[in-house]
Amino acid sequence: MMNLEVPMKWVRSLIPAELDQIVEKDKGSLIDGLKNIVISSILPAACVFVVFLIMGLLVLAVMGTVGSLAKNGASALEKSGLYGGGYALAGIVMAIAIMILQPIMFILGTGVHWLLATVFGGKGSYSDHAFYASHIQAGLNILAPIIVFGFFIPCIGYLIMFLALAYPIYPYYRLIKKVHDLDRVKAAIVVVAPIVIMIIAAVLLCIPYIAAVFAVKW
Repeated sequence: MMNLEVPMKWVRSLIPAELDQIVEKDKGSLIDGLKNIVISSILPAACVFVVFLIMGLLVLAVMGTVGSLAKNGASALEKSGLYGGGYALAGIVMAIAIMILQPIMFILGTGVHWLLATVFGGKGSYSDHAFYASHIQAGLNILAPIIVFGFFIPCIGYLIMFLALAYPIYPYYRLIKKVHDLDRVKAAIVVVAPIVIMIIAAVLLCIPYIAAVFAVKW
């Protein structure tokens, strides 16, 4: 049975100095890294399910109240149950999808970083890279309640989400620099290049839709 020491180590890996110690002292394999991802993904999956469940309960409450006041109250109550159950079902599907997709995306993401690091002369193996990177992702998963529910806090929700997306860049940079023995510039390129490419790809994909919207308006 897992004690709290393991998830706390994952969270501490988000602190650069702690991450350096983990890289220096701990040893593991790709399988160990995947175990970290699978186990820790339970928490964000549960958070997403709870969000959908709350939305479903709100639908039940609102439509149920409206239904009790309306002439066709029975029909409205029936629909509220249908919609509420739909949200709960969507929450289950999303939770399962998170637990399935996280390991897959982790393998792909670490694979891209490892390949780029190798191109720039990196010395670390993919197994080592993935094992240490799993601590960072698992740490973010443990903080999922703060990230997911914090998003709904007025005024600071978007700030919390931005920090959750932006901050991991630095631990990954430190990880790549240390595991692959790269200099600062090369390590930064390895981390930033995939992000830049994804942003450019997203912009290019959005251009036709934006052009279509303006074409319709004009």
